[in-house]
Amino acid sequence: MPKKVDHSKRRLSIAKAAFEVIARDGIGAATISAVANEAKISAPLLKHYIKSKDQLLMEAYVYLMSLVLERMAAAETSYKGKEALRRALFVAIPFDKKTKDMYRVGMAFGEMAIQNTTVRKMVDRGTREAKAHFVSVIEEAKELGEAPKNIDAEMTAWGAMLLIVGFGADIVCSGRKITLADKQNHIDHWISKMLA
Repeated sequence: MPKKVDHSKRRLSIAKAAFEVIARDGIGAATISAVANEAKISAPLLKHYIKSKDQLLMEAYVYLMSLVLERMAAAETSYKGKEALRRALFVAIPFDKKTKDMYRVGMAFGEMAIQNTTVRKMVDRGTREAKAHFVSVIEEAKELGEAPKNIDAEMTAWGAMLLIVGFGADIVCSGRKITLADKQNHIDHWISKMLA
């Protein structure tokens, strides 16, 4: 009797493998054979699921965004308003290997988006989804009386995105070490200025 294969689980393992290759070796190294090797499957089997390198890269980006949004949603589920914003910013700014890998992959796609319209649209959609999470918690902070009623949640959310992208790029590109306390202090300072 043939072995039953969970195809969605197999696709997820391929996307994760592509993410890992890009994080470790760069986007140019994410070939069908390299990702198949990382996923511990044959290249022909990978091609059964993924028809092109472009599709492989798209799957890696979707995986990246699922990690980002999952982390943000966890902060929003456990906390409300200003504290949810603080927690979402905290998990988004890289500190450990996983978040640094997420930034490396995100930056690789950002660079690719400059030349590729399809990737640009995909990155824009992911950015807007992440920003929507920030808008939601900022609006909630307003409703809870933790932020001024007249604050522009959209503009403040873009500010949150710029904070994490700028901070992340600096940490990943420079190799700068940051303590958890420094990270929290930067976030608290930004929140105190933006939600004052």
